[in-house]
Amino acid sequence: MIHAGGSLYMSQHSHPTDGGNVKGFFYQALVIIAEDLVLHLLKIKDDGNPSFIRLVLGYLFTHGYAAYAVPALKVIPLAMDHHLRAAGHPLIIGVKMVGIGARGVLKNPFSSLIGNIAA
Repeated sequence: MIHAGGSLYMSQHSHPTDGGNVKGFFYQALVIIAEDLVLHLLKIKDDGNPSFIRLVLGYLFTHGYAAYAVPALKVIPLAMDHHLRAAGHPLIIGVKMVGIGARGVLKNPFSSLIGNIAA
Protein backbone atom coordinates (compact mmCIF):
# COMPACT_ATOMS: atom_id res chain seq x y z
CA MET A 1 0.00 0.00 0.00
CA ILE A 2 2.96 2.32 0.60
CA HIS A 3 4.21 1.85 -2.97
CA ALA A 4 0.70 2.35 -4.38
CA GLY A 5 0.14 5.46 -2.27
CA GLY A 6 3.43 6.96 -3.40
CA SER A 7 2.58 6.35 -7.05
CA LEU A 8 -0.88 7.85 -6.61
CA TYR A 9 0.60 10.87 -4.85
CA MET A 10 3.16 11.43 -7.62
CA SER A 11 0.67 10.97 -10.45
CA GLN A 12 -0.16 14.31 -12.00
CA HIS A 13 -2.66 13.08 -14.57
CA SER A 14 -6.43 13.28 -14.85
CA HIS A 15 -6.63 9.52 -14.18
CA PRO A 16 -4.16 8.81 -11.35
CA THR A 17 -2.56 5.38 -11.28
CA ASP A 18 -0.93 3.28 -8.59
CA GLY A 19 1.61 2.17 -11.20
CA GLY A 20 0.46 -1.45 -10.96
CA ASN A 21 1.68 -1.78 -7.38
CA VAL A 22 -1.41 -3.35 -5.79
CA LYS A 23 -1.85 -5.86 -8.61
CA GLY A 24 1.91 -6.57 -8.72
CA PHE A 25 2.24 -7.30 -5.01
CA PHE A 26 -0.94 -9.39 -5.01
CA TYR A 27 0.39 -11.49 -7.91
CA GLN A 28 3.76 -11.74 -6.16
CA ALA A 29 2.04 -13.31 -3.14
CA LEU A 30 0.30 -15.81 -5.44
CA VAL A 31 3.63 -16.71 -7.09
CA ILE A 32 5.24 -17.28 -3.67
CA ILE A 33 2.34 -19.55 -2.68
CA ALA A 34 2.65 -21.44 -5.98
CA GLU A 35 6.41 -21.88 -5.44
CA ASP A 36 5.84 -23.23 -1.93
CA LEU A 37 3.16 -25.60 -3.24
CA VAL A 38 5.42 -26.94 -6.00
CA LEU A 39 8.29 -27.46 -3.54
CA HIS A 40 5.90 -29.22 -1.14
CA LEU A 41 4.49 -31.49 -3.86
CA LEU A 42 8.01 -32.37 -5.01
CA LYS A 43 8.96 -33.02 -1.36
CA ILE A 44 11.88 -30.59 -1.57
CA LYS A 45 12.73 -29.56 1.99
CA ASP A 46 14.14 -26.24 3.19
CA ASP A 47 16.91 -27.18 5.60
CA GLY A 48 18.86 -23.94 5.21
CA ASN A 49 21.23 -25.52 2.69
CA PRO A 50 19.23 -25.47 -0.57
CA SER A 51 19.75 -28.21 -3.11
CA PHE A 52 20.50 -27.42 -6.73
CA ILE A 53 16.91 -28.18 -7.78
CA ARG A 54 15.52 -25.91 -5.05
CA LEU A 55 17.81 -23.08 -6.23
CA VAL A 56 16.80 -23.59 -9.87
CA LEU A 57 13.09 -23.60 -9.03
CA GLY A 58 13.49 -20.53 -6.83
CA TYR A 59 15.30 -18.62 -9.57
CA LEU A 60 12.72 -19.70 -12.16
CA PHE A 61 9.81 -18.49 -10.05
CA THR A 62 11.53 -15.24 -9.04
CA HIS A 63 12.88 -14.24 -12.43
CA GLY A 64 9.88 -15.59 -14.32
CA TYR A 65 7.59 -13.42 -12.24
CA ALA A 66 9.84 -10.36 -12.56
CA ALA A 67 10.13 -10.82 -16.33
CA TYR A 68 6.34 -10.65 -16.53
CA ALA A 69 5.49 -8.17 -13.81
CA VAL A 70 7.97 -5.35 -14.42
CA PRO A 71 6.99 -4.67 -18.04
CA ALA A 72 3.34 -5.75 -17.92
CA LEU A 73 2.31 -4.33 -14.54
CA LYS A 74 4.68 -1.41 -14.05
CA VAL A 75 6.61 0.02 -16.99
CA ILE A 76 4.05 -0.21 -19.80
CA PRO A 77 1.07 1.09 -17.74
CA LEU A 78 3.18 4.02 -16.50
CA ALA A 79 4.37 4.78 -20.04
CA MET A 80 0.79 4.77 -21.28
CA ASP A 81 -0.29 6.95 -18.34
CA HIS A 82 2.37 9.46 -19.39
CA HIS A 83 1.05 9.33 -22.98
CA LEU A 84 4.28 7.94 -24.45
CA ARG A 85 4.03 6.46 -27.92
CA ALA A 86 6.38 4.11 -29.76
CA ALA A 87 6.10 2.42 -33.14
CA GLY A 88 6.31 -1.34 -33.52
CA HIS A 89 5.70 -4.03 -30.94
CA PRO A 90 3.68 -3.00 -27.85
CA LEU A 91 6.66 -3.74 -25.58
CA ILE A 92 8.72 -1.01 -27.31
CA ILE A 93 6.83 1.59 -25.28
CA GLY A 94 8.38 -0.03 -22.19
CA VAL A 95 11.83 0.17 -23.75
CA LYS A 96 11.23 3.85 -24.44
CA MET A 97 10.16 4.41 -20.82
CA VAL A 98 13.28 2.64 -19.53
CA GLY A 99 15.41 4.75 -21.90
CA ILE A 100 13.94 7.94 -20.44
CA GLY A 101 14.70 6.71 -16.94
CA ALA A 102 18.22 5.62 -17.90
CA ARG A 103 19.05 9.12 -19.09
CA GLY A 104 18.37 10.33 -15.54
CA VAL A 105 21.34 8.35 -14.19
CA LEU A 106 24.65 10.18 -14.60
CA LYS A 107 27.26 8.42 -16.75
CA ASN A 108 24.92 5.51 -17.49
CA PRO A 109 26.46 3.66 -20.48
CA PHE A 110 23.12 2.03 -21.34
CA SER A 111 21.13 5.23 -21.75
CA SER A 112 22.35 5.90 -25.29
CA LEU A 113 21.87 2.25 -26.30
CA ILE A 114 18.29 2.12 -25.02
CA GLY A 115 17.59 5.56 -26.43
CA ASN A 116 18.67 4.38 -29.89
CA ILE A 117 16.52 1.25 -29.72
CA ALA A 118 13.36 3.16 -28.75
CA ALA A 119 13.87 6.27 -30.85
